[in-house]
Amino acid sequence: MSYTTTSAVLIVPFHRAAIFERVLRAVREVRPPRLYVAVDAPRPEVPGQAEKCAVTRALLTRLVDWPCAVFTHEAPHNLGGSVRMHTAISWVFQHEERAIIIEEDCLAHPTFFRFCDELLERYAADDRVAMISGDQFVPGGWPCGGASYAFARLGQIWGWATWRRAWQHFDYEMKLWPEERRRGDLLRRMFRRRRDRVYWRKNFDDIRDPGCWDYKWCFTRWRRNQVAIVPGVNLCANIGFGAGATHTTQLNHPAADVPLVPMTCP
Repeated sequence: MSYTTTSAVLIVPFHRAAIFERVLRAVREVRPPRLYVAVDAPRPEVPGQAEKCAVTRALLTRLVDWPCAVFTHEAPHNLGGSVRMHTAISWVFQHEERAIIIEEDCLAHPTFFRFCDELLERYAADDRVAMISGDQFVPGGWPCGGASYAFARLGQIWGWATWRRAWQHFDYEMKLWPEERRRGDLLRRMFRRRRDRVYWRKNFDDIRDPGCWDYKWCFTRWRRNQVAIVPGVNLCANIGFGAGATHTTQLNHPAADVPLVPMTCP
């Protein structure tokens, strides 16, 4: 019998039905007990997007056919990807202590859910750990020294999990960045190479508003000196590179559709 996850799952569909159907079928395979669905409104200035969004949402009626509680949060107008993700995750943690988070284009291997279930429980009260990543892009796997996972400063968010205790500190507006930038010790602590510090300083300067939510999530974790769990094998793949993507438009990008490898559990 296939594995059944014990965690609540947040999914965030938008307008790419063919991609989202693959993602939803993977979620369906593990039958989460509670499914949170956060949808953004279509952009009125984009021809045909409203129809594509409707087709994508219709998949939920057809494919969510296991016993579960379904909760839906619909944006009143188009928020854009960064604000939609921020508000969606914050909404989930009004109701849950922990959750697995899957975007429209993030395809998860079934063992990803057991990996998250076990580690969400194991590190529930450990404030040193902020998140559990499902994806990693190191050819041949992350160098964990024979272990199933490692701890890293930089964690990926194309299939991941976290706790309310960690997300409650999320500094979406990066109000604390100007002071951290002035002091300079945050990036010096994080990176030995000057070019890395310059890269992240520029990114944090550029994304304060509105910016990419995941870089802001990095800032929150780093400021609190927290780590991410990274699996030794790749458990999630971004299958949305190409036409219709907001950021991941380069089809031959090395992080595109990285092959999934099952995790050995427990």
